[in-house]
Amino acid sequence: MSRRWQTVCKAVVLVTATVSLTACGAAGTGTAPGSGAASVAPTPTAPDLIGVPGPLSLDGIDHSLAASSKPKPTYYRQEYLPSGQQLDSYQRMLQVELVGGAAVADAVKTQVTALDQRKKTDPVVNYDVRVKQETGEALLDFVLAGKTQAGEDFIEWNVYRYVPATLAGKKATQLYGLSLRAYGKGREDFLKNLKQTRPKEVNAVALAQVPKVTVPA
Repeated sequence: MSRRWQTVCKAVVLVTATVSLTACGAAGTGTAPGSGAASVAPTPTAPDLIGVPGPLSLDGIDHSLAASSKPKPTYYRQEYLPSGQQLDSYQRMLQVELVGGAAVADAVKTQVTALDQRKKTDPVVNYDVRVKQETGEALLDFVLAGKTQAGEDFIEWNVYRYVPATLAGKKATQLYGLSLRAYGKGREDFLKNLKQTRPKEVNAVALAQVPKVTVPA
């Protein structure tokens, strides 16, 4: 990964001043993209709302559009899965989101605040934030634990790339993210392998060509 990406905030370090994200744990404003993986209800045909029909490729794996939604008038979200995987049991998923009215710093702060809050009841939570001053982008990667709706335990690791964007002529943030999961007995090996998986996938997302989002006027 390029050295221009600078780490500015970690879950285990209290940061009061950063390169471009001040007080990483401070409450953000508005709706931030990347509020959690697999939160979009699947639709029968998964209509493309943002001009990114897929498939999207990462690590040589194609991901097809599996779900799309517009939770708010200025918030668009789409999720993409490899062939044969389902939203409620996925092992890897790509996300593309667009939210209006939120700068990159606001979006990251909001997500970090949510992770800090979750950490009170989920000891697995940990995260790292990097910024790229030349482009105004940010990278957030984090790990958490949870249960599926069916009650199965899982471990989830995500890396979100936040990119400055516009929506209806106003500031916005686009998210391009990868989510990896393991369930049940596979969780222990998942965490052991994360030491090797994490830098590889962070680098892949950091260097990926972010899909161009187009929202109809």
